[in-house]
Amino acid sequence: MPPKRRAPVPTPAPKEKAPRQSALAKEHKISAAIESEIKEAFTLFANSEK
Repeated sequence: MPPKRRAPVPTPAPKEKAPRQSALAKEHKISAAIESEIKEAFTLFANSEK
């Protein structure tokens, strides 16, 4: 008798790709997500003098 077939192993869902770090983020060893939060906070408090 041939061996019974096994159920296929479920493959894990592909992870979302993390945004690339900029050179500045690499230099300061922070993630791209933290860098974007810092930039967002900076834009909230920056004076736009035109």
